[in-house]
Amino acid sequence: MRRALVKGLGGLALIPLTAVLSWTLVAALPLRTEGEAKTETLRSLRVQLEDDLGLGQPLGFLRPWQKLAAGERLGHGGRSYTGAEIGRALAGSLRIGALGLLLALVSGTAYALLRAHHRREPVATALSTLPPLIYATPGFVLALLVARTTGLAADDTEARHYEPIAALVLAIGPAAFIGVVLHGALVDELERPYVLAARARGLSVGRALVRHALPNAFRAVLDSLPPLATSLLAGSFVVEKLFHLTYFGYLYLDAAQHRQLALVVVATTCFAALLG
Repeated sequence: MRRALVKGLGGLALIPLTAVLSWTLVAALPLRTEGEAKTETLRSLRVQLEDDLGLGQPLGFLRPWQKLAAGERLGHGGRSYTGAEIGRALAGSLRIGALGLLLALVSGTAYALLRAHHRREPVATALSTLPPLIYATPGFVLALLVARTTGLAADDTEARHYEPIAALVLAIGPAAFIGVVLHGALVDELERPYVLAARARGLSVGRALVRHALPNAFRAVLDSLPPLATSLLAGSFVVEKLFHLTYFGYLYLDAAQHRQLALVVVATTCFAALLG
């Protein structure tokens, strides 16, 4: 209990450290210009950074958060966001990640049960080749293939219709991982005395798997859920960009690409808080 409490407090302590570190690194980015023609652009950019990041001010790293608390927009032009809009974008990414995790668990469990039940050739060989094929195929390639077939979200009103598709693409890799881990645990459980005793009493292999082996074997998956959830949230950045879902991942990448640096600081801290 004490160890878990210390670990939790340590994770919370990393959040403000991440906020300060991200602000420091962003504030230290070099500003360059080519020739005198761009001098004015450089000056305006420096003024923008001083306003967004509080450069040269005491506790300047709090400036992006002060702007959010005051209801101001982070960023400039059409790529600026309020705190409420950032919250909605984050909620969209979490929905995709949560649905992706659910799909991965269901698909991985079904694969593991199917493979543990069908242990004869050629079904066993066919099932065993699926995970390596999935691992060998980059996730963005699968996303591109699906996007080519289903299309892209034209605006925010269509985004909800594409969330299940994005979650399904996101879940393919984690589902293969869960399936392999769970299958190995199921095979071990099938050799244990309590399962053999259930089989001796006339229980079929399928029922012995579901009733007895699966609950115990699933413990092997529980330890992998936190890193899986992390990978799903990080992977949503790719699928959101490909399906044009303007959620947190899309917002983050767009902010970094167009030097919306105050938004990068806030988004990085939010992401660290979720992972913590």
